[in-house]
Amino acid sequence: MQKFIQIRWKKNQIEEQVTPVKLLSYNVRLFNYYEWLNDKTVPDKIFQYICKEDAGIVCLQEFLTINNSNLSLDKIKKKLAGIPYSHINYSFKISENRSLGIATFSKYPIINKGLLKFEESPNVVIFSDIKVGKDTLRVYNCHLQSTRLKKDDFHLIDSLFYGYDEAQLNKLKLLTYRLADAYKRRAVQSESLADHINSSPYSVIVCGDFNDTPVSYTYYKIRNHLKDAFLESGRGIGNTYFGNYPNFRIDYILHDKQIKSFDFKINRIKWSDHYPIYCSFYVTED
Repeated sequence: MQKFIQIRWKKNQIEEQVTPVKLLSYNVRLFNYYEWLNDKTVPDKIFQYICKEDAGIVCLQEFLTINNSNLSLDKIKKKLAGIPYSHINYSFKISENRSLGIATFSKYPIINKGLLKFEESPNVVIFSDIKVGKDTLRVYNCHLQSTRLKKDDFHLIDSLFYGYDEAQLNKLKLLTYRLADAYKRRAVQSESLADHINSSPYSVIVCGDFNDTPVSYTYYKIRNHLKDAFLESGRGIGNTYFGNYPNFRIDYILHDKQIKSFDFKINRIKWSDHYPIYCSFYVTED
């Protein structure tokens, strides 16, 4: 139960003479490109929010750029001028001037960049080696395989309680196949990511949209010996997604034991189908 809900009476204490680093992770859902929300100011609201939070490291999933527009990469970088270092990977071209990917921005120098690609999938993980003071941290920014459930899928499941016919059963078979395929893909992706984490020469932070719950194989495999920032210092209900399917915790910040995290928060702003999450951390001497 504690993987979903945290009850905490006291804030975690930080050591004196420590300068913490704040990390924010947010699936921005293409900055509302397909106008799921009837609000053309969503992109500006998201960038204003990111600047207001003033995080030292910002990891964005479903990151979209559009050439010659307010969402061109140059204009986005100007909006995030206080976070000057960046690592961006595009995994899918929506059209000639629209590209979808994943992005990490940092106030601290990024001294090395890498990519984990997955077979027959636009989903990727990027890792950035970031120099924070005398320490180098490897930050993994993840967007794993989506199940892509739609409202019609839930209507189908609900309708089965009142009886079913052959057409409904055929639809259910297709839904079951899609679910199984997504679970298998995430399993393979999580195994590949776990192997890469284990070979890291630096202390690691793993964040992003895992598209799976805290009781899943995906979470179990990736977390392994890592600490979960929500379990370390989160409070209340941990759901990070409020889209078509039930409100689950599917976005995470995990980190090595040498890293101390505190002040984990979920900001319940509805400019995407995910809530942004963040925490602060510092590297211990152990």
